[in-house]
Amino acid sequence: MNNYHSILLEMLTLTEEIQLQASKIAMKMEDNPDGQLEALPALFDRRGQVIQQLEQVTRQPDFRWTEEDQRIISQLKMIDQSLQPVLANLHHSFTTQVNKLAQTKQTSNKYMAVYQHKATEGSFIDQRK
Repeated sequence: MNNYHSILLEMLTLTEEIQLQASKIAMKMEDNPDGQLEALPALFDRRGQVIQQLEQVTRQPDFRWTEEDQRIISQLKMIDQSLQPVLANLHHSFTTQVNKLAQTKQTSNKYMAVYQHKATEGSFIDQRK
């Protein structure tokens, strides 16, 4: 087995793991257990490193993909195509939630700012009779 073949298999394994982790993530951030969201970027980082390793191998002048490699690549393409909508939905959902949190915080700060400036001097004298 060639070295690049093991790298390609590692990429397939990582891509399948990304698909599995992404399918477990709930659309609402607070519904996800601690650490589940952090696992996905780590998998993407590792996959990026594997892609760089494959790029170095494929730049060699005598490099050729075997039929088995092409089968693995077609599996990767299919998984990637099914993964794109899931990741797009997660991104949209999380972006919306973060924007709502920012708006809530901004509104809350506006109200808090009004009450933070209390008069410390002077007094109020009622002039009514």
